[in-house]
Amino acid sequence: MKLTRRHALTLALSAALALLSNMAAHAQERSKPRFIVVNASGDEEVLLREAYWNDFERDHGIKVIVDAPENFGKMRAMVESGNVTWALANLDPNDALRASRMDLLEEIDPAIVDSCDP
Repeated sequence: MKLTRRHALTLALSAALALLSNMAAHAQERSKPRFIVVNASGDEEVLLREAYWNDFERDHGIKVIVDAPENFGKMRAMVESGNVTWALANLDPNDALRASRMDLLEEIDPAIVDSCDP
């Protein structure tokens, strides 16, 4: 089959429309409320999703996105650049202590978080 100019233009237009449709779908998904957490991947991620994230998404309509694995260097770069995307980080004790000493953590406002104290 010989590729005619009409076929080439039709293919190019179809590809452009598919790309635009895909870009629009991704933009719409990014505009929805979301909560980005970071923790180890694997079993821990599965357990946290079952124990917390699925119920949170259902109850609040906010998508929980897991960025794994936790990475101190990435957290430090986000804070220093002012482009923090993580809302919650599950750090190992050494990284948590180091992050605290380097003033990379924000205090959680107890007025807006249910501490679940009995």
